Amino acid sequence: MICDHNLIDDVFVIDAHTHVMEKTIPTNPPVKEEWNFTPQTLIERMDETGVDMSIIINTGERTKEENIKQNNYYAEKAKQHSNRIAGFIASCIPPFGEFALLEMDRCVKELSAKGIKLYPFAWGYPVDSEITYPFIERAIKHKIAIYIHSDFNSKYNNPYQITRLADIFPDATLIMAHMGYDVDMYPLVPDIVKKYENVILETSATMSWPQYVYVKSVKTLGSDRIVFGSDAPPLDMALALKQVEQAEKLWGLKKEDKKQILGANIAKILGLSYPK
Repeated sequence: MICDHNLIDDVFVIDAHTHVMEKTIPTNPPVKEEWNFTPQTLIERMDETGVDMSIIINTGERTKEENIKQNNYYAEKAKQHSNRIAGFIASCIPPFGEFALLEMDRCVKELSAKGIKLYPFAWGYPVDSEITYPFIERAIKHKIAIYIHSDFNSKYNNPYQITRLADIFPDATLIMAHMGYDVDMYPLVPDIVKKYENVILETSATMSWPQYVYVKSVKTLGSDRIVFGSDAPPLDMALALKQVEQAEKLWGLKKEDKKQILGANIAKILGLSYPK
């Protein structure tokens, strides 16, 4: 259950894109000896910045056994820290075929996953290819959202490919993580996705463009199609929130739109309770 913690300007904040990990790992690039992605680290960052709840997203397994183990780990940590973690997004790997469909079913029915994450470039399949179709159809059946890593410089998951998928499956809810991951292209993204009402922009890793990432996106799409994400702990949650603050302070983002972006939208999309 969601409960009050630290309200930012009377806004209950849900970070729609965070990660946890069972143990520390070497950094890439090697800026320090290791990254610590434990739930405790995430919650410490949330406490420091005033984020009330987070959604944790599973990515990165290389085998079927690891896929099961990591989905179980994310489900366990979401349950253990339910006062700060609102839910988890399961990793779904289409090249695993029927196994991946059954794993999606298991995560939704048994582990209470709020959605799935597709990471096409990591597995070498175009997100708009037929390999993904059964998974999109199954997600629609389960009434869950689909997070998709996006990158303009990728042959597997650039925003144009995601909009083609949105056109094929208008009933799917597609969350475009990172808004294309390219600082030169952020100003164009709202226009690219405008006619695809089932595409939601998620703002993690969007650099220093508050006037485009937030203000133009709201003017072009409306505030109900943008959700705040940080990609913490590897990326900085405080800087991600600062971008929203600057969008309001310098570029005219309205407080009511900020409330939608910082929590109300993702709560509605994922079926979470949200304080009035």
